[in-house]
Amino acid sequence: MRINKFLAQAGYGSRRKCEEYVLGGLVKINGKVITDLATQVKETDKVEINQERLKAKQDFSYYKFYKPKGYVCSTTPDGGPSIFDLLPLKPSLTYIGRLDKESEGLLLISDDGRLTYKLTHPKFKKEKVYLVRTDRSITDGEISRMQSGMLIDGVMTQRANVKKLNQRSFEITLTEGRNRQIRKMCRKLGLRVHKLKRIEVANIKINDLEPGQYIELDKTEMNLINQVLEN
Repeated sequence: MRINKFLAQAGYGSRRKCEEYVLGGLVKINGKVITDLATQVKETDKVEINQERLKAKQDFSYYKFYKPKGYVCSTTPDGGPSIFDLLPLKPSLTYIGRLDKESEGLLLISDDGRLTYKLTHPKFKKEKVYLVRTDRSITDGEISRMQSGMLIDGVMTQRANVKKLNQRSFEITLTEGRNRQIRKMCRKLGLRVHKLKRIEVANIKINDLEPGQYIELDKTEMNLINQVLEN
């Protein structure tokens, strides 16, 4: 089987898109980078893309989950109760894009490494939307500073879409995933975060999920996932 067909069957997009991966030097067979589109894949070959080993015709699972406040995105018990205590799913499934212990809201759960790569690598700039409630009124100037970018840990944040909801709440859309970014932005402005909830990832919305609840993605949401994987 030709390498582009193999990649397409593994779910990495159209054959043309898979050809781009090969020509871009992103594909290895048995540890060696290959760039020849005529390369044939044998059943015993070890094929990797972005350091993930592939098999053709993989069946992946996709869920969305409402992470409750107080749970950690970890399998170790040191930091408190784990989200995996609430997810009696197959062990190969993991979360995509962590939330800290005191945050809540939408986590996508999958065993598809391609999706993890597309949603977490900063070059793809996938949008994530959060609701934030603070301890005091927020000024228009503070909203403007968050929109324009702020110096956090010595690095400027990217521009963000920020919409004031009421005196103490706002909605913020980020395209980067820096550690505790929203909390650090608020702290720099003298704001204390009382609630931080992720409500949307790459156009997939939390909707009416309750804390601790998970559900398999529906057909419409899977179409959104496929758009992420193909672009």
